[in-house]
Amino acid sequence: MKNKSKVPLVRLFGIIALVAVMGFSMTACGGDDDGGGGGSGGKFTLTGIPAKYNGKYALLDGVVYSDNLGLFGCQSYTAQTNTLSPISNGKVSLPMWKVDESGNVEKYSGNDTADGVHIPIFDNKILSSTSPDAIVEIVFANVTFKKGSATRSWDQGTVSP
Repeated sequence: MKNKSKVPLVRLFGIIALVAVMGFSMTACGGDDDGGGGGSGGKFTLTGIPAKYNGKYALLDGVVYSDNLGLFGCQSYTAQTNTLSPISNGKVSLPMWKVDESGNVEKYSGNDTADGVHIPIFDNKILSSTSPDAIVEIVFANVTFKKGSATRSWDQGTVSP
């Protein structure tokens, strides 16, 4: 029986579509590859994650409306799938990337305030259009990034089952 309290994939299909566009520009994110964007890029770190989510996987989806800038965080991706970042010891570190309204993708190292950051958590390491729903999602409003990085604690966000 499917758990009806799980976070729906409706918004995540937008992420997957975005990733499909990005797949034409790059073959991976994360690691040491600069993805054509230069610089080192930043990371979003989430701490204080409840122990029951250790061994699960996270993805970041954010937006800076004033600059029409999409932000995302993942371990790696292709046009077909995202490889999510692992949660360990109550913490996850997500390499940050940006995509502009033209679909250009590069490492994110900006100094912006995201109007919203959503971090869904999944059982599986790979996310695709056929993946099951997220098991939980945490949302943060007005996250300020400096040099592409930001840190939040679980208790600072709003959790949807």
